[in-house]
Amino acid sequence: MRALKFLILLLIASNLLLSTHVVAGTLDSLKAEKFLKQLVDYDSSLTQWVLKSELDKSRRFGIDYRTPMDKFFIQYDIEENIRRLVTRGRLKYQFEIEPLNSGYSRLIFKLAARDYKTAFYFKEDSLTTPYDYYSRDWKEFVTKYMRVRASDPRMFPATAARQLDDFVDSLIVLLQLDEEKAAMLQQQKLDYLICVDTDEIEKVSGFNTRGLAILATDRIITTFPLHKHEVAHLLINLALPKPPLFVHPFMQEGFATAVGGRGGKTPEVISEIGVFLQKSTFMTVEEIRKRKDFQNSDASLSYPLSGVYNSFLLEQWPIDRYLRFYSSLGSVTSKAVPHKVYPDSLPADSLFEAYIAIVDMKKTVRFPDSLPESSPLLDAHWGKVWEDGEDYVFSIRGGIQLTPPDPVRNLLSSEFRAIFPDVRYGGQQFFLEVTKGEVKLFNFYTANLDAFYSTGLSMNPIEVQGADGNFQFILPKRVFPLPLENMTITQ
Repeated sequence: MRALKFLILLLIASNLLLSTHVVAGTLDSLKAEKFLKQLVDYDSSLTQWVLKSELDKSRRFGIDYRTPMDKFFIQYDIEENIRRLVTRGRLKYQFEIEPLNSGYSRLIFKLAARDYKTAFYFKEDSLTTPYDYYSRDWKEFVTKYMRVRASDPRMFPATAARQLDDFVDSLIVLLQLDEEKAAMLQQQKLDYLICVDTDEIEKVSGFNTRGLAILATDRIITTFPLHKHEVAHLLINLALPKPPLFVHPFMQEGFATAVGGRGGKTPEVISEIGVFLQKSTFMTVEEIRKRKDFQNSDASLSYPLSGVYNSFLLEQWPIDRYLRFYSSLGSVTSKAVPHKVYPDSLPADSLFEAYIAIVDMKKTVRFPDSLPESSPLLDAHWGKVWEDGEDYVFSIRGGIQLTPPDPVRNLLSSEFRAIFPDVRYGGQQFFLEVTKGEVKLFNFYTANLDAFYSTGLSMNPIEVQGADGNFQFILPKRVFPLPLENMTITQ
């Protein structure tokens, strides 16, 4: 009987200990209040709240932006003007805790008088990130340099994985990263989250965009399987000994656009748009050297212009000089960023004009004076293609689709659905779209425009459609991953 009583007491004690452990690991009002007070006060011990795996992720590359608070809290904080109002006692904040799945919760900081609120995510009673919470059950792919998580695995074909790694390899060479940093990239990896659409990005990050780089934890969040622009934003900071948190957008966006393109357009396509803007004087580099002018300009204009100018600088200067200049236009605070890129610190305008003249002569889409007299490489109901050295000469009756011999069958492509809403996807990699005034080569595997021509963006417009009704133009072989004769071509 005594043994039975002892066993019952032991079980009760064990349950009490288990219960106490569960409560201790849960975010309650007292802990929430304590965390928010430390956050408002910029308490130096704030990192004690952070989940170890997320704090380690933030510190894995040793990047320090010299901010007042730990790197982890970049873009994951209370706005400075709100903080001042609270610390001065002019306004009082409220908060609420929302239970989430899998032991997570969301702490919502609110200021009703200012219609302001922001959220912080917790795993039990440790601060984590919304990216950790939302991607916790996503399919993970590990590549040479990337740890990819995809909301829908069909968004990430193997070809994109190889191209992401190839791009990182190219930036290691361009930025002259030493062996230690290259090895660290390969070991620690960049985090790459792929969302199905902008709505999911907004849910995960709070930003309505097709992609962004999260500096706090060196993550990319995107709808693109191959988003070089955002990868470039992260890697240049690894090349700088003391990277500034804020950089003049002419350099910050200019670099990422020069090497990585932007918004579903390759660097070559973006560069050609920038050349047209400069040559036509529709918008010139001089108009976006001031920070406010850049920020107030349409990004579809300012990014290509700054991109082509940064491409020029990267060709004109050794990389160490370029990186020093890049850093000189940055600061730890946004207000301290130089307001203008002064021309006396840049190469002569004549050198830039000579550079864009060369780029203009090397356009991706060109036009033949006449069609070749030799036998075509391909001759089918959709048209003909000739091989001419490093180029293909096309004379086609309309748009064509190109499929490699080992196609990606289960790709989820919103771009394909937008172009072919009533067609079942069958592994097509490219769609070569032609109209009287345009040529577009769209790559479904990367969701990028690989080649583009428009009479509206040309100093000497040439109509694509010839007198015979066919569309005639030239594309370099390099825009295709394998010879055209090895691909299946359909209308």
